[in-house]
Amino acid sequence: MSPSSRVLEVQLAGALGATFEGRTLVDGDLGGRRPRLMLAGILRQPDLALRRDDLVRLLWPDEVPPTWATALRVTASKARAALGGLLGPEVGDPLPATDSGYALRVPAGVLLR
Repeated sequence: MSPSSRVLEVQLAGALGATFEGRTLVDGDLGGRRPRLMLAGILRQPDLALRRDDLVRLLWPDEVPPTWATALRVTASKARAALGGLLGPEVGDPLPATDSGYALRVPAGVLLR
């Protein structure tokens, strides 16, 4: 397969899922509702990044817990572990923290569909 034809297929409608180079991520691999919401929120963004404030509102729409910062890091860790299994080692950290939030990192040359 040529590098230009590598595709990360993502399903956001219904159960969240993704397929990349024969590896599959299913909804249950994400370790719960919050990692699933986090990943779905990031995937809906054109730049594949979501600000921390927006993530907090997405994950805790009614009331933000006093331990939200720790809970957000745990949520990101669960999503990161599932994404790492899907994307493989070439991407390094698939869900790095940025100055303002979190972003999805896909391997160079991979199309997101």
